[in-house]
Amino acid sequence: MEVFTVTARTSECDCTWVIEFDWSTEGRSGVQTVTNNGQPFRTTSKADAVPCPLSRCL
Repeated sequence: MEVFTVTARTSECDCTWVIEFDWSTEGRSGVQTVTNNGQPFRTTSKADAVPCPLSRCL
């Protein structure tokens, strides 16, 4: 098993993203996509952010 730590930061945008990595083992290969329960991850900046309770922002 491989473990990766991913840190995403932005200073200017509201970004959505997924992780895609190529893998190979024992003669097989493919592309693995990592999402946030089927949706892209979201990273936003603090600039001009409007605070709100988590239940209203989702």
